[in-house]
Amino acid sequence: MPNPRRVLLVLAMTLLAGCFRYQPVGRLRDGQRLPPSTRVVTYRRDTTVFANARLVNDTIIGYALHRSLRIEIPLAAVDVIETKRFHERDTIVAVGVLALAVYLVPQIMSLSTPATPMVASPLP
Repeated sequence: MPNPRRVLLVLAMTLLAGCFRYQPVGRLRDGQRLPPSTRVVTYRRDTTVFANARLVNDTIIGYALHRSLRIEIPLAAVDVIETKRFHERDTIVAVGVLALAVYLVPQIMSLSTPATPMVASPLP
């Protein structure tokens, strides 16, 4: 039987990791640095997540996440520019589900404990 603490820990990590969403970036100015974890989707559906990027003239220049190569993407080829942002509603739902799990798991575990055996009384 799995350890209830481990189950809750895995549940918490899974739920709380989903509290961020990609949302579109507004208007960009020349020379502006893009926030970390900015995702750029081109019209060809190629997706690049930048760790460090900036807009220079009409080109996004920077380093992709987990890569050491510098990447340049012209704005004419870009369909969507999104950045990772904290999402409050998902966090509230995740905390609610986690609190419910913390309350219900111990109760369910107590139901599965073996009952004390009934001793038959001798017949007179």
